[in-house]
Amino acid sequence: MDIGVDLDGVLADLTTGTIAYAQLHRPELCLSQWHFDTYAFYNRVGISRTEMYALIDGAWLDRLVPPMPGAIHSSLRKLMKLGNVHIVTSRSRRSHGVVVEWLSEHDFPYDSLVFWHSPRSKFTLPINVLIDDNPNLVPLVPLTSELFLVDAPYNQGHCPSGVTRVASLDDAVTRLEARA
Repeated sequence: MDIGVDLDGVLADLTTGTIAYAQLHRPELCLSQWHFDTYAFYNRVGISRTEMYALIDGAWLDRLVPPMPGAIHSSLRKLMKLGNVHIVTSRSRRSHGVVVEWLSEHDFPYDSLVFWHSPRSKFTLPINVLIDDNPNLVPLVPLTSELFLVDAPYNQGHCPSGVTRVASLDDAVTRLEARA
């Protein structure tokens, strides 16, 4: 089995990192957890999508992104017993080196690390399962794959066939282990 695991929102707590970066570099935004009840939080604070990506990059480059609660290296080790683990992420090129270091520092094992520039392209990988928090992926799930949607304030709603809502990476691992 080939398992894709998203970085931001599954392994990395990008919300906390982005808020910390904004407090240091863009305090006029008054960014808080409240703003992240929508995936397009940038609309809520009146910034462009480009500015949002600059905040996200800044959080990574300033090393302000902590691991997600419940995203522990043992979860990925368990996944590796079930198949090949591919960490897949849509990150800017500027942050690639920092991401590689971050994964090493937090002892997250994986078989491959794939950087994409569009979330849609995650499903072009030969993966059977994708563990992700992006609600925009829900209508894109091919019949040959399954999406485990990690619960977040910005991805609430109906989960159609082929999509399983999970509380965390560890919850997804437990469900996959039960099938093995």
